[in-house]
Amino acid sequence: MSRENVFVQKVTALIALLLGYAPVFCLLGTLTMPEYVLRSLLFCAMLLPLGSVLFVVRGKWRFACMCVCAAVYALLIWLLLPEGNGLFPYLHIAPGVVILFMIPAAARSTAGSEWSVGVWAGGFFFSVFVYMLLGARGLAERGRVMDAREILLYVFAAFMFLMLMNLNRISMESGIISGSKTGTSGGMMQKNRAGVILLFAVAVIASLWGKLAVWLDILWTKSKALLLWLISLIPMRKTTGTMPGEGAMSSEMGVGIGEIAEKSAFALFMEKVLMAFGYLLGAVLFVVAVYTVGKQLLRLYRWLQEKIKAYITRTAEDYVDETENIFDPEEVKRLLGEKVKNLLTPAKKEKKPRWQDLDGRGKVRYLYRCFYERHPKLQHLTAREALLEENTISKSISVPFAELYDRARYSEHPIDEKDAEKWREKLKY
Repeated sequence: MSRENVFVQKVTALIALLLGYAPVFCLLGTLTMPEYVLRSLLFCAMLLPLGSVLFVVRGKWRFACMCVCAAVYALLIWLLLPEGNGLFPYLHIAPGVVILFMIPAAARSTAGSEWSVGVWAGGFFFSVFVYMLLGARGLAERGRVMDAREILLYVFAAFMFLMLMNLNRISMESGIISGSKTGTSGGMMQKNRAGVILLFAVAVIASLWGKLAVWLDILWTKSKALLLWLISLIPMRKTTGTMPGEGAMSSEMGVGIGEIAEKSAFALFMEKVLMAFGYLLGAVLFVVAVYTVGKQLLRLYRWLQEKIKAYITRTAEDYVDETENIFDPEEVKRLLGEKVKNLLTPAKKEKKPRWQDLDGRGKVRYLYRCFYERHPKLQHLTAREALLEENTISKSISVPFAELYDRARYSEHPIDEKDAEKWREKLKY
């Protein structure tokens, strides 16, 4: 995976984190400055450009850059906070700094696994809890809380979409036997991802059905107004005389009293042409929508039909149950005792050897051990495969280090300790 794609995935993960914890900022704004609660969401959004910088900076400079970003964030809040609200609004700095301190660990992790399940669950909990809390009596009447609450509804929808995509990816990866990359194909991942997007889109349309009707009505009204405006651009022939009941209409169209604007033959023709074109366009869009939906429904029907036939075929086969009861109470008791003993007995941690006590060969193997501890998800690969894996270390470093490790691990050739020291500086372990 290229660096550009990795950067896009990291920024997307940061956006998901900010969407999940934006209600925390909103709650602080409600409690400290209800008239300016929308600025709390702005404070959360400011973390996106500051956090994205940390994905670009690498190595030992990342921590220093994180401290600078935290100071810049505090300065921006100081400049944007309204006067006369005391010191409590400065509490917005705390969640922002916490999020900035979470980003370096996410930058070092592999793409797609930046946040743990607990972080995703926390975002879901805060979103639901704060949304319900802001609707309670006593808070909803304060300042612009209801405006912020309506915005949080869309923020929560976006967060749920990204969370579902992430959970879908995790479930697909966990279904691969032993983490092998050959367990699934790119086409399968795309179809699975498209299915999640389709289900989410259907859920959003169902939840916003009332608003969609209002939006469609507004769109239809605006379309008719646009059509009437186009017709008004056509010159009209004027005749004298006033028809009963038409004086108001004449004055609205800018015609003087005693004059009536009569549509010319060309205007009537163009009006009919535009109306016919509008009806034809609507009919074409309706036919295309019906054809597309019908085609997908037909594919779904055939797929369900194949699944039902396969199920009927399997259930029709003769099946002989030859299972035996292997439940042994004594064995279960022994296994439970061992489980309890393992839980109560702390696991002994393997003590790391000291760097200065190792020879050249041992130091090279020590460096690979540090690499393995930073990338535990690569344990199913060989040493060379793990070192050459994407999103670990640079290819210019991993290829020669893999050859050096093979020499230190599988041959009797001596390894100079100076070479090991040199590689330690390159890898920064």
